[in-house]
Amino acid sequence: MPAYNAENYINEAIQSVKNQTHEFWELIIINDGSTDNTVNIISNIIDNRIKVINQKHKGVSASRNAGLKKMKGQYFCFLDSDDILTPQSLSCRLEVFKKNNDISFVDGAVYEINFIQNKFIKYYVPK
Repeated sequence: MPAYNAENYINEAIQSVKNQTHEFWELIIINDGSTDNTVNIISNIIDNRIKVINQKHKGVSASRNAGLKKMKGQYFCFLDSDDILTPQSLSCRLEVFKKNNDISFVDGAVYEINFIQNKFIKYYVPK
């Protein structure tokens, strides 16, 4: 999870991972040089499945690449610091992989919502 000045949303994003029905996950948070309260928020979350890497601001791609280098699992799921996973998100994705050996990428449905305006923007379902 790349995180740059994410204090307004990151706690909910992290909690959505902790609420997964699939319990065997690791969350790697890359603090990408945040200057707000992001560091304090992530340092107060205690879970041995969550790892934090602090780096100077390099951008989202460099942050994702840093996380990919540190991951230990067989699969990965991109999650931004302002995203929220449904509780079955990881287990549903893994089920697709188990049933289809020829698939190398699984995505999930996306609801885009503007919480400031309390407004639904769009709904996207991958094919």
